[in-house]
Amino acid sequence: MLDPLQLYTFAITPALQPVFTKYKSQPDIVFTAYYRLAYKLAVLGILTATIMFWYADDIIFILFGSMWFAVSELLKILALSIPVQMVLSSTGGLYQAMGATKQMFYCGIFSSVVNVSAIIFGVYMGDMIVLCISLVTAFIINYIQCFYVLHRFVFKVKRLKSFIILSFFVLISLLNLFFGQKESIPNGSFSYANSFYSLANIVVPLILIFIFGFIIRKKVGSF
Repeated sequence: MLDPLQLYTFAITPALQPVFTKYKSQPDIVFTAYYRLAYKLAVLGILTATIMFWYADDIIFILFGSMWFAVSELLKILALSIPVQMVLSSTGGLYQAMGATKQMFYCGIFSSVVNVSAIIFGVYMGDMIVLCISLVTAFIINYIQCFYVLHRFVFKVKRLKSFIILSFFVLISLLNLFFGQKESIPNGSFSYANSFYSLANIVVPLILIFIFGFIIRKKVGSF
């Protein structure tokens, strides 16, 4: 799960920097433009997290086989951090574009300390579930701290409405925990055909909706 996020970070940072650097002296424009992007990233993260949470067993079965079914519970928990990580991964380019590399460095130190502390706590407890929960909590703490610095020292604004809305999108995927399936599904009930079919049932319609929306937007924009 980490590799796609890293690839995404490497892709978005060079794309964001030139655009935001052009408006470096106009933080209000950058503020509005960035939050528009962050909302889209959060929604995409919600969809990804929800699919991975509900179809964790199928994903594990397809990628690793039935011997790794125990890992699906860990995947479900870690998947809930995807919206947070997607939004956080976009802040690096923003900090650099605004010339706030010192603040970015301090955020990196804080993030490292929190993440390492979460891992140490999970290892000390000797439970992988606790370790995953600790990591998700650490990501949320890093998100709050990162955006506090962003508002306080980079944008220098006190507008919290955008942050509250974004936080709602980022954290709403945690509600999946309250509706998660408690009963374990027998390993013998899984097959590659059924697993691919289950994933296709949710992924293909979403892709079609996205393509349809993109086409409609292009058509409307051309008038």
